[in-house]
Amino acid sequence: MEGFKAVIHRVICLGVFLSAFFGPGLSGAAGRTLITDQGDLQAALNRARPGDTVFVPEGKYRLNSSVVIVKPVFIKGAGKLKTIFSHGEKSDFWLFRVEMVVKGRLRISEIGFEGRAPEESPGILLKGGPRDFRIDNCMFRRCSRRAIEVHGDASGVIDHNDFIDNWYTAVVVFGDGEMGWSRPFSLGSGDAVFVEDNYFEQKDVAEISMAHHIASNNGSRYVFRYNLVVDGYLGSHAVDAHGNKFGWKRGSRGFEIYKNRISAVHRWAGINIRGGDGVIFDNVFHGDFVSPVHLMHEGRGGDGVCEYPCVDQIRELYIWNNTLNGKPVNIKVRHPAIIQTDRDYFLMKKPGYKPFIYPHPLTKNN
Repeated sequence: MEGFKAVIHRVICLGVFLSAFFGPGLSGAAGRTLITDQGDLQAALNRARPGDTVFVPEGKYRLNSSVVIVKPVFIKGAGKLKTIFSHGEKSDFWLFRVEMVVKGRLRISEIGFEGRAPEESPGILLKGGPRDFRIDNCMFRRCSRRAIEVHGDASGVIDHNDFIDNWYTAVVVFGDGEMGWSRPFSLGSGDAVFVEDNYFEQKDVAEISMAHHIASNNGSRYVFRYNLVVDGYLGSHAVDAHGNKFGWKRGSRGFEIYKNRISAVHRWAGINIRGGDGVIFDNVFHGDFVSPVHLMHEGRGGDGVCEYPCVDQIRELYIWNNTLNGKPVNIKVRHPAIIQTDRDYFLMKKPGYKPFIYPHPLTKNN
């Protein structure tokens, strides 16, 4: 890790001082605080115990390999514009790689991650189905191919971050395949990856024009809510859910997309659903969209090529109260023989549906 001195200061008994100096959340009863005084973050994480906080001071740190996180800890920077991690000589590795061996709450906060899009330079990878994780108040700029990628039977919240000019997708949620489709499915629960209160921006840069802000596949479950999207002239769609295609055993299982503000100089679509079930409501679109809400079938035999009902296609989707430039959104369906209104999707509020508590309870963990 370039620019680091191999010095780590352990602060165990100065909780009151640290809380006053660094603010709430750095020091607490849950564990000790370790400060990397221009030190080796990986070494600090190796020494940390579950529940500890590792503070990374202001600086620009270039990595030549991934920081590997295997324990539930709190990694806190001095601010998303002050503590910045980027790639060194090579860029084809994740800056942070989370592979939880010890289960528990993980939090990453107040850190900037800078990639080299369109050159491969991804941000944070979370594997193994992390539960109750939080990534907040961070900056992800020009990360490629992902800023954040989550795998497995995961739950947690990604909140109050800035995603700027990332390519190809800012946040990707992959589930655990067959298991994701076999367990009970319930909208409005906390058993999902929540992406809320974030800012997404994508300029009309030619080499990164095919960009999504969120995508999903393989038994995934996500909630995309209360986000602000500000885009330029782009040829793709902002919000995505894949069907049964692209190498994974199963398609997206469920999604809840609501109360987002999505604007663009021009986009082909705002939301494109290719498979799975869920709700889409109270989203406000502004600007030029060919198809603000677009539905289609995506399958291994080809898009729109299957015998109804198709594997992992849209079967129970409820859509209501979405507007474009102040007028009700017209839903466009690419494969109307497979996806039909009042059979597979419904232009009404889902009976009995109640959104999960907002803000997410994990955001109270300050």
